[in-house]
Amino acid sequence: MTHHGLSETTTAARAMPVNTPALQAVFEQASDGIALIDDGGIIIAMNPALERLTGHTASEVIGRTSCRAVLACKDAAGEWLCDRPCPGEAALTTGLTTPCQELLVLTKDGGRVPVSASFTPLDLAPGGRRLFLLVVRDITTQYHDTQRLRHLAHLSMTDALTGLDNRRSLMVRLGGEIVRARRYHHTLSLLFMDVDHFKLYNDQHGHRRGDAALTTIGRLLKHQMRETDFAARYGGEEFVLLLPETDTPQARVLAEQLRRVIACQLEEQPPGPTGARAGLTVSIGVATFPSDADNGPGLLEEADRALYAAKAAGRNRVTCSPAKPAANDQTNHAPSEPVPQPAHHTAMKGDPP
Repeated sequence: MTHHGLSETTTAARAMPVNTPALQAVFEQASDGIALIDDGGIIIAMNPALERLTGHTASEVIGRTSCRAVLACKDAAGEWLCDRPCPGEAALTTGLTTPCQELLVLTKDGGRVPVSASFTPLDLAPGGRRLFLLVVRDITTQYHDTQRLRHLAHLSMTDALTGLDNRRSLMVRLGGEIVRARRYHHTLSLLFMDVDHFKLYNDQHGHRRGDAALTTIGRLLKHQMRETDFAARYGGEEFVLLLPETDTPQARVLAEQLRRVIACQLEEQPPGPTGARAGLTVSIGVATFPSDADNGPGLLEEADRALYAAKAAGRNRVTCSPAKPAANDQTNHAPSEPVPQPAHHTAMKGDPP
């Protein structure tokens, strides 16, 4: 954000003697909050604007209380500013005004006010006493606008039903992971997961039950993933997982673990209205960069082909990219069968046998 006027205020204050009427008028009438603070952190002057901003009166704090206790600044991430070198101390050390930064300042009633703050070293007191000038501007409106935009951006990248990232977010992340894997010569595996016979499940148990199953799968993926992994709902009953620095054998093990956990959890769902147990399973296709594909779209396509192979071979199984037939034999939950190689598996997803 750009905040005009702060540097002008501090420059004018630095240029004039501290006891001039002009400076006193600026100090009293400025719309920005201003405080003079010594090198011990003690507030020795504060203007009416800062009193209004914090709820503290000058008589309560001047010469008695450190700025650490009164302002208790946090940065935009919510970290205590006093837990690391104070920008005011940095200004005194370097002799330079610190760049404007966004802070959250404590108020007397315990609230927090977002401000833009600058810290300027001063040499106005006799005896070599070092002071710095703190100038803060209330940016509550801009802050909440920014927070709202960030929230909207987050919503645009999140699947509302499962809470996972959505396809748009996946494509952004996949591009970044491919660049990183290529740069550092790492492997990157991708799991393409589809819920077996999901259309039939919805027809028999209703869409509300289907949504609950997808929500459960989303929760299980979050719980089972490693910290470095990334999961997204690709669309409908399809999910994609990115596994950085993971080769095909490792990805195969993780995929099989996910398949077993999901089958176990969804088999334990209570019976539907007809009394039939509402069990669901998933099929998973695995592809790895760079051995199966050297770019993001290619990796998705190879995992998609492997998923089609898993569906064609009987579902409820993990199948690696068709480029690795030997790996498939070790992974499949059921014995392998001759697998046709159509261009795309979409027609089989969720369809009854």
